[in-house]
Amino acid sequence: AASNIVLSIINLAFSILNGLSNAAAILTGQYQGARRPELARSAGYRCLHLGWIYMTIIAAIFIGFTRELLEIFQSPGAPYTVDELYHLGRTLICCIIVWGFFDTMNIVLIGALKAAADTLFIMLALCLGSWLLWLPSEMLCLNVWNGGIVDAWIVQTIYIILFLFFFLY
Repeated sequence: AASNIVLSIINLAFSILNGLSNAAAILTGQYQGARRPELARSAGYRCLHLGWIYMTIIAAIFIGFTRELLEIFQSPGAPYTVDELYHLGRTLICCIIVWGFFDTMNIVLIGALKAAADTLFIMLALCLGSWLLWLPSEMLCLNVWNGGIVDAWIVQTIYIILFLFFFLY
C-alpha cells in the first residue's frame, strides 16, 4: 500500500516536470529553427533550473509533511496502522526525493533533445536501458537476492541516476 500511495503522490509532482519537458522542447526547437544553437542550449538549461527549483520545493513539502501526505490515502478499514504506513512511506519518499532530482534532469533534457531532433538516441537509450539494465536489476533484486519493496525502490533510484549519467555522456 505504501508503494502505491507514494507513487500516487509523486505522479502529481511529476506532472509539472512533464510540462517543463514540453517547454524545453518548444523553446529549444524554436531556437534551433532560428539557427541560434547557443540560445537553444540556454533555454534547455533554464527549464532544467526551473525543474530543480520546483523539485526543491516538492522535496521540502515531502519532508515537512510526510505523515500528512500519507494520511490522505489512509482508508478507515486498512489492515495497517498509520505508524506502519509512515515508517515505510517515509523511506520510500526519501527514495523519491533523490530519484526526483535526478529524474528532473532526465525528463527536461529528454524534452530538449527531442526538439534537437535526437529522437532515435532517446528511443534506443530508453528501450535498451529499460530492458538491459533496469528490468534485470529489479529481477535480481527481488527474485535472486530476495529484496523487498525498499530494495526495489533503491534499485530504481540507482537506475535513474545511472541513466542520467548515460545521457550526459
